[in-house]
Amino acid sequence: MRTISNSGWVLPAGASGARTECADTPGALGRVVPSLFFSAPNDDAERSDTPAREWTAATWFIGTLLYAPFDLASAVLALLVPSDFLDPRAGLVVELAKRAVRDKRAPDPAAIMAYGFESGASASKSRARGLVAYMQEPFDKGLMPLALPHYAADVLREREREAYRELAGIAELAASASMDDLRAARDEWLERSRDRARRCAALSQL
Repeated sequence: MRTISNSGWVLPAGASGARTECADTPGALGRVVPSLFFSAPNDDAERSDTPAREWTAATWFIGTLLYAPFDLASAVLALLVPSDFLDPRAGLVVELAKRAVRDKRAPDPAAIMAYGFESGASASKSRARGLVAYMQEPFDKGLMPLALPHYAADVLREREREAYRELAGIAELAASASMDDLRAARDEWLERSRDRARRCAALSQL
Protein backbone atom coordinates (compact mmCIF):
# COMPACT_ATOMS: atom_id res chain seq x y z
CA MET A 1 0.00 0.00 0.00
CA ARG A 2 1.20 3.52 -0.79
CA THR A 3 0.35 6.92 0.60
CA ILE A 4 0.17 10.25 -1.21
CA SER A 5 2.24 13.10 0.16
CA ASN A 6 1.22 16.74 0.20
CA SER A 7 3.52 17.30 -2.78
CA GLY A 8 1.53 14.84 -4.89
CA TRP A 9 4.12 12.06 -4.89
CA VAL A 10 2.89 8.52 -4.30
CA LEU A 11 5.04 7.15 -1.50
CA PRO A 12 5.61 3.59 -0.30
CA ALA A 13 3.90 2.65 2.94
CA GLY A 14 5.93 3.60 5.98
CA ALA A 15 8.01 6.22 4.19
CA SER A 16 9.34 8.89 6.50
CA GLY A 17 11.82 11.33 6.77
CA ALA A 18 24.14 12.52 9.63
CA ARG A 19 25.14 14.43 6.80
CA THR A 20 28.56 13.14 5.85
CA GLU A 21 30.66 16.05 4.64
CA CYS A 22 33.12 14.85 2.03
CA ALA A 23 34.12 17.06 -0.88
CA ASP A 24 35.79 15.94 -4.09
CA THR A 25 38.12 18.89 -4.55
CA PRO A 26 40.15 19.50 -7.72
CA GLY A 27 43.66 19.49 -6.22
CA ALA A 28 46.58 18.63 -8.50
CA LEU A 29 44.39 16.92 -11.09
CA GLY A 30 42.24 20.01 -11.39
CA ARG A 31 45.30 22.17 -12.04
CA VAL A 32 46.48 19.90 -14.84
CA VAL A 33 43.12 19.03 -16.38
CA PRO A 34 40.44 21.40 -15.02
CA SER A 35 37.69 19.80 -17.11
CA LEU A 36 37.91 16.63 -15.02
CA PHE A 37 35.89 18.19 -12.25
CA PHE A 38 32.22 19.03 -12.14
CA SER A 39 30.89 22.37 -11.06
CA ALA A 40 27.56 22.74 -9.31
CA PRO A 41 24.61 21.90 -11.56
CA ASN A 42 23.95 24.82 -13.88
CA ASP A 43 20.60 26.42 -14.51
CA ASP A 44 20.05 24.46 -17.73
CA ALA A 45 20.49 21.16 -15.89
CA GLU A 46 18.26 22.25 -13.01
CA ARG A 47 15.53 23.63 -15.27
CA SER A 48 15.47 20.78 -17.75
CA ASP A 49 12.06 19.15 -18.02
CA THR A 50 13.61 16.13 -19.73
CA PRO A 51 13.00 12.87 -17.86
CA ALA A 52 15.81 10.42 -17.17
CA ARG A 53 15.21 8.48 -20.40
CA GLU A 54 18.68 6.95 -20.62
CA TRP A 55 18.97 4.38 -17.85
CA THR A 56 22.46 4.54 -16.43
CA ALA A 57 23.87 3.25 -13.15
CA ALA A 58 22.91 6.61 -11.64
CA THR A 59 19.30 6.27 -12.81
CA TRP A 60 18.93 2.86 -11.20
CA PHE A 61 20.54 4.18 -8.02
CA ILE A 62 18.24 7.22 -7.79
CA GLY A 63 15.14 5.10 -8.42
CA THR A 64 16.16 2.76 -5.62
CA LEU A 65 17.24 5.54 -3.25
CA LEU A 66 13.79 7.13 -3.37
CA TYR A 67 12.30 3.97 -1.81
CA ALA A 68 15.14 3.19 0.60
CA PRO A 69 14.55 3.14 4.37
CA PHE A 70 16.50 5.63 6.44
CA ASP A 71 19.13 3.27 7.89
CA LEU A 72 20.13 1.79 4.54
CA ALA A 73 20.05 5.13 2.72
CA SER A 74 22.19 6.74 5.42
CA ALA A 75 24.81 3.97 5.28
CA VAL A 76 25.05 4.07 1.48
CA LEU A 77 25.05 7.86 1.15
CA ALA A 78 27.92 8.05 3.63
CA LEU A 79 30.03 6.27 0.99
CA LEU A 80 29.11 8.53 -1.92
CA VAL A 81 29.69 12.15 -2.92
CA PRO A 82 27.77 14.12 -5.58
CA SER A 83 30.81 14.18 -7.88
CA ASP A 84 30.63 10.38 -8.15
CA PHE A 85 27.74 10.96 -10.54
CA LEU A 86 28.39 11.92 -14.15
CA ASP A 87 24.92 13.48 -14.48
CA PRO A 88 24.74 16.67 -12.37
CA ARG A 89 21.02 16.08 -11.80
CA ALA A 90 21.84 12.83 -10.01
CA GLY A 91 24.52 14.63 -8.00
CA LEU A 92 21.94 17.21 -6.96
CA VAL A 93 19.48 14.53 -5.80
CA VAL A 94 22.25 12.85 -3.80
CA GLU A 95 23.24 16.14 -2.15
CA LEU A 96 19.60 16.77 -1.17
CA ALA A 97 19.28 13.16 0.05
CA LYS A 98 22.32 13.69 2.28
CA ARG A 99 20.55 16.67 3.83
CA ALA A 100 17.50 14.52 4.46
CA VAL A 101 19.39 11.74 6.25
CA ARG A 102 21.31 14.34 8.26
CA ASP A 103 17.91 15.33 9.66
CA LYS A 104 16.92 11.69 10.23
CA ARG A 105 14.52 11.55 7.28
CA ALA A 106 14.33 8.88 4.61
CA PRO A 107 15.18 10.42 1.21
CA ASP A 108 11.78 9.93 -0.41
CA PRO A 109 10.67 12.32 -3.19
CA ALA A 110 8.75 14.59 -0.81
CA ALA A 111 11.89 15.06 1.32
CA ILE A 112 14.07 15.66 -1.75
CA MET A 113 11.72 18.37 -3.00
CA ALA A 114 11.46 19.96 0.45
CA TYR A 115 15.23 20.24 0.76
CA GLY A 116 15.42 21.41 -2.83
CA PHE A 117 13.16 24.36 -2.04
CA GLU A 118 15.05 25.03 1.18
CA SER A 119 18.43 25.14 -0.60
CA GLY A 120 17.19 27.06 -3.63
CA ALA A 121 17.92 24.16 -5.99
CA SER A 122 14.21 23.98 -6.86
CA ALA A 123 13.23 27.47 -5.79
CA SER A 124 11.52 28.32 -9.09
CA LYS A 125 8.71 26.43 -10.80
CA SER A 126 10.96 25.54 -13.74
CA ARG A 127 13.68 24.15 -11.47
CA ALA A 128 11.12 22.21 -9.45
CA ARG A 129 9.65 20.75 -12.65
CA GLY A 130 13.13 19.72 -13.76
CA LEU A 131 13.82 17.94 -10.48
CA VAL A 132 10.43 16.20 -10.56
CA ALA A 133 10.89 15.18 -14.21
CA TYR A 134 14.26 13.65 -13.45
CA MET A 135 13.02 11.63 -10.46
CA GLN A 136 9.60 10.63 -11.77
CA GLU A 137 10.50 7.81 -14.18
CA PRO A 138 12.97 6.04 -11.85
CA PHE A 139 10.47 6.39 -8.99
CA ASP A 140 7.63 4.94 -11.07
CA LYS A 141 9.63 1.75 -11.64
CA GLY A 142 9.25 0.85 -7.95
CA LEU A 143 12.76 -0.56 -7.66
CA MET A 144 13.84 -2.81 -4.79
CA PRO A 145 15.39 -0.68 -2.01
CA LEU A 146 17.58 -3.52 -0.73
CA ALA A 147 19.51 -3.34 -4.02
CA LEU A 148 20.73 0.16 -3.14
CA PRO A 149 24.34 -0.87 -2.24
CA HIS A 150 24.59 -2.81 -5.52
CA TYR A 151 23.52 0.19 -7.60
CA ALA A 152 25.80 2.49 -5.60
CA ALA A 153 28.76 0.24 -6.45
CA ASP A 154 27.70 0.37 -10.11
CA VAL A 155 27.84 4.17 -9.92
CA LEU A 156 31.41 4.01 -8.61
CA ARG A 157 32.42 1.52 -11.29
CA GLU A 158 30.94 3.76 -13.98
CA ARG A 159 32.84 6.72 -12.53
CA GLU A 160 36.03 4.63 -12.53
CA ARG A 161 35.61 3.86 -16.24
CA GLU A 162 35.18 7.55 -16.95
CA ALA A 163 38.31 8.26 -14.91
CA TYR A 164 40.33 6.05 -17.25
CA ARG A 165 39.08 8.10 -20.19
CA GLU A 166 40.04 11.26 -18.31
CA LEU A 167 43.52 9.86 -17.80
CA ALA A 168 44.09 10.34 -21.52
CA GLY A 169 43.66 14.07 -20.94
CA ILE A 170 46.59 14.06 -18.54
CA ALA A 171 48.74 12.23 -21.10
CA GLU A 172 47.97 14.88 -23.72
CA LEU A 173 49.48 17.55 -21.47
CA ALA A 174 52.72 15.65 -20.90
CA ALA A 175 54.61 17.95 -23.28
CA SER A 176 53.55 21.20 -21.61
CA ALA A 177 52.90 20.54 -17.91
CA SER A 178 55.76 20.52 -15.43
CA MET A 179 57.01 17.18 -14.15
CA ASP A 180 55.99 18.12 -10.62
CA ASP A 181 52.43 18.82 -11.75
CA LEU A 182 52.29 15.62 -13.78
CA ARG A 183 53.54 13.51 -10.85
CA ALA A 184 51.08 15.18 -8.50
CA ALA A 185 48.24 14.61 -10.97
CA ARG A 186 49.23 10.95 -11.37
CA ASP A 187 49.39 10.41 -7.62
CA GLU A 188 46.06 12.11 -7.05
CA TRP A 189 44.42 10.10 -9.84
CA LEU A 190 45.70 6.89 -8.26
CA GLU A 191 44.46 7.91 -4.81
CA ARG A 192 41.00 8.70 -6.17
CA SER A 193 40.92 5.32 -7.90
CA ARG A 194 41.96 3.55 -4.69
CA ASP A 195 39.35 5.51 -2.75
CA ARG A 196 36.61 4.37 -5.12
CA ALA A 197 37.82 0.78 -4.74
CA ARG A 198 37.71 1.10 -0.93
CA ARG A 199 34.19 2.47 -1.05
CA CYS A 200 33.06 -0.30 -3.42
CA ALA A 201 34.41 -2.85 -0.96
CA ALA A 202 32.57 -1.16 1.91
CA LEU A 203 29.32 -1.17 -0.09
CA SER A 204 29.64 -4.92 -0.64
CA GLN A 205 29.47 -5.38 3.15
CA LEU A 206 26.12 -3.61 3.54
